[in-house]
Amino acid sequence: MAKEKLAQLEKKLKNKEKEVEKIQGDYNKLTKIKDELISIVSHELRTPLSIIKEGINLTLDEVAGGITPKQKQFLSISKQNVERLSNLINDLLDMSKLEAKKTVLHKALIDAGAFIKHTAFPFQSVAKDKGISVEFKLPGKEISMFVDPDKLAQILNNLIGNAMKFTKAGGRITVEVRENADGAQVNVIDTGIGISKNNINKLFGKFVQVGRSYGPGEKGTGLGLAISKALVELHGGKIWVESRVGKGSVFSFTIPKAGFEEVFREYVKNGIRDSQDRESPFSILVSRVDNFEEFKKKYGMVKSYRLLEEIVQIIKKTLRRVTDVTIKDSGECAVMLGGTNKDGVVSVEQRIREAIAKYLVSERLQRDVGLSFGNSTYPEDAKDNIEMIATARAFFEGLYIGKDRRKHERKYSKLNIEFLPTGANADKGKQRTQSINISRGGICIFSNSKMPVGHILKLAIKLPDRPVLNATAEVMWVKKISKLSGFGYKAGLRYKDIENAAVESVLNFSAGAKA
Repeated sequence: MAKEKLAQLEKKLKNKEKEVEKIQGDYNKLTKIKDELISIVSHELRTPLSIIKEGINLTLDEVAGGITPKQKQFLSISKQNVERLSNLINDLLDMSKLEAKKTVLHKALIDAGAFIKHTAFPFQSVAKDKGISVEFKLPGKEISMFVDPDKLAQILNNLIGNAMKFTKAGGRITVEVRENADGAQVNVIDTGIGISKNNINKLFGKFVQVGRSYGPGEKGTGLGLAISKALVELHGGKIWVESRVGKGSVFSFTIPKAGFEEVFREYVKNGIRDSQDRESPFSILVSRVDNFEEFKKKYGMVKSYRLLEEIVQIIKKTLRRVTDVTIKDSGECAVMLGGTNKDGVVSVEQRIREAIAKYLVSERLQRDVGLSFGNSTYPEDAKDNIEMIATARAFFEGLYIGKDRRKHERKYSKLNIEFLPTGANADKGKQRTQSINISRGGICIFSNSKMPVGHILKLAIKLPDRPVLNATAEVMWVKKISKLSGFGYKAGLRYKDIENAAVESVLNFSAGAKA
């Protein structure tokens, strides 16, 4: 009996699971149809609306002849409603994209205070007409936020616009920025009519218009706060409101602090995307203070970070285009160079080297600061942002260890090489690879095998239209890398036996090779 009951229950459970799957499938289909319908209708409405709006504007400007004051009044009302309908269409499209997870963020580092003042500026004239003051509470220092600037402007426009609608003449709107341990917080504070506790819980829902009956003027779509919430959460932040009826409201949102690696990867990803769209090269240049920790121990935190800031400022002054972006971290600085090929990034690197060297000499720090540089160019050096950054940083890897690490200057080089392991691994046979960089003392290569440190290799270095150069080299270090490069490891080799003429041939070829 128990078995029969159990079988019946299992059968019912399976039937219920099928029902749930069917409901979920139907829901997904309806959601897809809804999104497609919104997209089609919205796009179809945009063109005629734009034509209507332009026609009204031309008539109001009396391009086709004079109009009476009464006609002007009716046309102005029509224009306001066309704009309202246009805003509704844009909000519907934005909400549809957000729900379908099709919204793509294009992040950049911005100064929060300057950006917010710039975004809020258009509201000041409207506020003045309404008898409302707009104020700012900004920190005395720059607060960096890593955001999509267009999306942040959309959030601010929604929140400040809402505050404007529900604040009476003589009221005040304050936009505040605070820095906290986790990132930045923005508060939009008003002395408006406030929101009851019952309405706060549903405030960020779709098509909710709390307080809509208050006052004349443009009415919202009921989507602004829902879109703002979705955009804030897409950035990894949160949004909330505190309010008292008759006392005003405080809308707050946070944007989490971004680490250097996240910022670096995003900028390189966007650079590669732009490079593909424009069919032009894209390069990055990285520099690093190799002995930053030792410098801090010797000179202290203040002087160490002042040194980093001076280096960053020198790099920015040396760059010749305002579109070149510079970001920094403890001991490392990265420059994004759109439209720059390998020759271009090498030229930029040389100018920066000379400018920093001049500064270090003037401060008598040339013996205390060790700098390394690396670069990478898309598409020739890498397939994606991860590999591009790794390739640029490959230049940091020393061919020598300890005090002799910077004995020889390293240069970018992409040479075809064959190597034959000796000793116990000699039976593995000849392997083909390519170099990453070279110096007078050795060579850095990619490899598909993890060679032991101290291992000796026989090298055959192939230069175009020249005889093969033979050498033996010792493995000084091995590091596992992303397989996106086509190899599993990279290794630093120190020459043990190579003719001086061969070394000069490799160096001269690399110096004269075109990207």
